[in-house]
Amino acid sequence: MKHLYKGIAGLLLTMFLIQSNAADLIVVCSVKEVAKNQTSSTYKRKYEIDFEPRFFKSSVDMGNGFRHSEDGFPKDINASRVVFAEDGTTSQYFDRQTSQYVYKNVASEVEATGSCTQETRPKK
Repeated sequence: MKHLYKGIAGLLLTMFLIQSNAADLIVVCSVKEVAKNQTSSTYKRKYEIDFEPRFFKSSVDMGNGFRHSEDGFPKDINASRVVFAEDGTTSQYFDRQTSQYVYKNVASEVEATGSCTQETRPKK
């Protein structure tokens, strides 16, 4: 039982540290999404990315302010890209060299692209 409490305490501490530290990189993108080559929508997407531990939070602004969308673990972070998803059906990444956001889902025929601004912040 003692080990269980230590494990839970460690997990809670990790979650607190992830939430309390400022992100290493914040990316805000103006996105245009096209579904099935017909309908389109525009919105803003924001990513708050931590390099260590590798973690991201995303939020979407459809015109009423940013609202939480998802949290997750990037598939890869390197000098040229931050890859959020890559599984053969879905590809989602931020290109750090060109400041472009790309999302493609071949199964649902959805594509989204956008130009982004990036901001780095020192950790607290």
